[in-house]
Amino acid sequence: MSRGKVDIGLGLQYGDEGKGKMIDFLATSESSSYGVVARFQGGPNAGHTLYRGGKKIVLHHPPSGILDDRLALCGAGMVINPIIIMQELIGLIEHGIDAKVNLRIAKEAHLILPTHRMMDAANERLLGTGKIGTTLHGIGPTYEDKAGRRGIPIGNIFDDDFEDQYDALTNRHRLFFTAMGFIPEHDIENYASMGTKAEFLAAVQSLREFTFVHCEGFMNKVLDRGMNVLAEGAQGALLDKDLGSYPCVTSSNTTTSGVLNGLCISHQDIGEVFGITKAYCTRVGSGSFWTELATSDARERHISIEGAEKGATTGRPRRIGWLDLPALKYACLINGVTQIILTKGDVLQLIPKGYISVAVAYFKEGDSSQSYDFPLGMETEYAPVYEQFPIWDKTTRENLNFNAYVKYIETYLGIPVTLISNGPNKNQVIDYRERIEA
Repeated sequence: MSRGKVDIGLGLQYGDEGKGKMIDFLATSESSSYGVVARFQGGPNAGHTLYRGGKKIVLHHPPSGILDDRLALCGAGMVINPIIIMQELIGLIEHGIDAKVNLRIAKEAHLILPTHRMMDAANERLLGTGKIGTTLHGIGPTYEDKAGRRGIPIGNIFDDDFEDQYDALTNRHRLFFTAMGFIPEHDIENYASMGTKAEFLAAVQSLREFTFVHCEGFMNKVLDRGMNVLAEGAQGALLDKDLGSYPCVTSSNTTTSGVLNGLCISHQDIGEVFGITKAYCTRVGSGSFWTELATSDARERHISIEGAEKGATTGRPRRIGWLDLPALKYACLINGVTQIILTKGDVLQLIPKGYISVAVAYFKEGDSSQSYDFPLGMETEYAPVYEQFPIWDKTTRENLNFNAYVKYIETYLGIPVTLISNGPNKNQVIDYRERIEA
């Protein structure tokens, strides 16, 4: 029996690309061969929106595969809030899903404590106008403690002295609050909603009833059995802590490299890399966004309304901009993308002014030459060079304008567009592997 492969589905922009739906589609389509769907990084800062029976389901910890009859893994690279994940798992019962059957949790994943969330809020307040714009879920402080060798792996919840470990780390955090002049009970917004010790320990007690695994052993066992795995990313490539638009990034590796550590596998186990991108671009929080549209622009309002562009986790309105092909090419290169999945082309239907724009290069002020490299940093002297495309009235394979748009993206990237999402539901997907040529 040949060893299974790990295919990867990840976002190529700043998150919110529609990964949840497309991972769900890949995992459950008739041609699917995936026995496991696995999250490899991030935590409750993710919000993957799915629909079942007309009902909207937003997942923050479990991978999208939890909704179907297959194994679902929360991998070693994740950070997990017991209070939130238990709320999710209880909520899934309402949809007829008993996660105790199929969910596996890697013991190497780290715990998010209530004080991690408080530290997140305190750090943002200290940054003032220069704040990152985090989700305030304690993701960054938890990864900081992990890197500092003082975090608590979730497998430790079975230790006899677990409560002592909790108290020790919480007391360490309180030294930070004291040094910064904060009294959390009085100074940090939404203190009560971040969780108490009693709530945390009660959630941990419930979580002990689920199945925990050593990630490396679990992954190699299923691959040796010939099972294929679909790895599900959170956030997007341009938010990767090493390769993204630093410092306005997340605290984990959102790219293909993050899969290796996050799921404890070798590069030899990787198969296809599905890069997921919107037909335009959005961003939540601070950071450079070269193709951003003004909020007074009628096209920005059209995209915001038609695309329901509010964060699934935070509810914050997303910043709206045109598709950035140099950025997309950069994301494809660092991830080794083999197939492009395009989402929300339907949102651009009948957009005001009769055309849409796409960034194809950049120029630097005072320099007449164009660069096809994506400027990752915060430099203000760069500006995008645009190509314009006529709008379409239907997102179909037969529509000439839409096909021209798709073909231009493929030609620029040198990577085929194989699937296109044209609506929120799982059945609203166009298979572009057998396209009608324009």
